[in-house]
Amino acid sequence: MEPEMHRTRLIFLNIGWMEKYEGLDGDSISGGGSHVAKHGYGHEIFNFLPWRDRMYGYAETKRVNIERLGARPKARSLSGVLAIWVARRPGSGGTFIVGWYDNATLYREAQEPIFATNRRISEYISRNVRALPGDAGKYAYYIASAAADDCQLLLPKDRTFGVPRRGKENMGQRNLWYADSPSKLDFRNRVVGYVNEHVERAGQANGLLRREHRWGPEGAEHKLLKEWCANNPQELGLKDVREIPGQMEYPFISGDAADIVFELADDRYAVLEIETTDPEPGAYQALKYKTLLCAERGLPIESDRVQAVLVAWQVPSSVRDFCRRYGIQYLERRAKDRV
Repeated sequence: MEPEMHRTRLIFLNIGWMEKYEGLDGDSISGGGSHVAKHGYGHEIFNFLPWRDRMYGYAETKRVNIERLGARPKARSLSGVLAIWVARRPGSGGTFIVGWYDNATLYREAQEPIFATNRRISEYISRNVRALPGDAGKYAYYIASAAADDCQLLLPKDRTFGVPRRGKENMGQRNLWYADSPSKLDFRNRVVGYVNEHVERAGQANGLLRREHRWGPEGAEHKLLKEWCANNPQELGLKDVREIPGQMEYPFISGDAADIVFELADDRYAVLEIETTDPEPGAYQALKYKTLLCAERGLPIESDRVQAVLVAWQVPSSVRDFCRRYGIQYLERRAKDRV
């Protein structure tokens, strides 16, 4: 299988060794750096605890140089990243791949997910571990997020793919490694092949279909909101819709697929992107799909006959500014709003 384009955006993130990464209740953490050694925990303890069909992962670092992966100089985040989580095995030593986020959004700086209540840090994280005063009551940070269906945590017995830690151009003491030197091309290809094999095997076992550069079934919350939007365009302010429901998973020749496309009167269209967690990548997707639909219909890409619409549970001010700048309509639809 040929590597997908987004998998050329590859980063390795060093974390502590755990079994489940769903908190310290019934689990333990070792390694991962001085913070874990000193305080008995790190914010990566929730790396594989999903919140509303999405994972949020952290590795101890001040900043991520996302430009090295192709981001714009002032970008806050970069989508389409293959984030590989690695950890040092207790006892026998050696660093191994413990899991990954495929098609992830990687952030320049740590984010606090105030919406993800299951990532709130209690004063006592476990019977023997007490949170730092600055952490208690706050939310575990994250620097990468991805759809839960695009994430894979390996069982401890299956963590056998080693990552070089010593020597020139290998992963050093820092918790981030870009592995982007020419000498690491073969290693990168082997890692991508390893991930592809697991993803393909899982897809064959479960009868999964590829969706918008992702392998895995669509998240339940995303599907529910998408279907509601497809059947209720009037609630989204869309008028003169020719056919309800709108066409879901609208395919483009590029291989992309828009969540929903509505045909309106007077040869007009609305293309919708649905986001249940992180709206920033969705805003960029909505803009891309408008451009693709304009090209498909032979229209100038700035044509007002194609309206881009972002529907998300939350649209923060930075995303609203982006939408206003590029003429994207945005709407907030929360779980309680849905019928």
